[in-house]
Amino acid sequence: MKLLGLVLLLTTGLSGPRAHAQAGNGAPRQLGGTPAAPVPSDPARAPAGPANLFRVGLKTGPVLGAADVAAHHPLLGSPYLLVDGQRRVALADVGFYEDETGYYRRARPRGALREQTLRRVLPGRLSVYAPRTTLYRRLALGSALLAMGNPGAAVEAAAFPPAGRGYFTQDEGPVYPLAHGHLRRALGESPGALTMETRAHRYEVGNTASTVLGVGLLVGGMVRVIGHLGGGHLNGDLTLGLLGASVPLLVVPLVLKDKPAEHRRQAIELYNYANR
Repeated sequence: MKLLGLVLLLTTGLSGPRAHAQAGNGAPRQLGGTPAAPVPSDPARAPAGPANLFRVGLKTGPVLGAADVAAHHPLLGSPYLLVDGQRRVALADVGFYEDETGYYRRARPRGALREQTLRRVLPGRLSVYAPRTTLYRRLALGSALLAMGNPGAAVEAAAFPPAGRGYFTQDEGPVYPLAHGHLRRALGESPGALTMETRAHRYEVGNTASTVLGVGLLVGGMVRVIGHLGGGHLNGDLTLGLLGASVPLLVVPLVLKDKPAEHRRQAIELYNYANR
């Protein structure tokens, strides 16, 4: 009996430290079970968590995850991104970035002399971008329309760039001006979208022609008015006719100024819907 008690005592003493060691390593493991994943020793290599809401893509390839991204454009010095309130990244080194206002791309559009910051305002296979400066002007106009009680017009004002001020990409390729010549080639595989773009172009041409003719008639009428005031003997009916004819020609483009962008947006949305 004494020998049996001594064996039990020695067995308990040896198993105690081993049991404590297992308890210190975490939860008990089951036989044949999958071992628990080790905790990364380097936080920088840890998997991205839900706190990384935004991305900053560098031109050299790496993509940074961030909980907060803020663009800074100081009056003196180069523009930069402040990532998570600590890291500065020169905007010249950025290919794209996201923040709480949307998705931005750094690119030099075809025909432009320098790189620009472009905000995506219409995503899809054919994506539309607006320059940052134009975007802020449109947002200011949208705020004014909203203050006047026209929220629908305010949304449209801030959402789509006007003719000659926007850009687009097809399959995130090169950036082209949002002009009829480039869009006609991009929309060629969609007849319905191409028809809508042709209609937008007709509004553009009509508005331009009406403005040029109206200004010409107005200037001609004003010249004759000045001649009358100077004592010249000119046909007064002709003068009034020139001035009167200039008014509708100048008013029509103001009324229809949003038609090109409206039809162009419909053309692009139709194309993206057909090529989802």
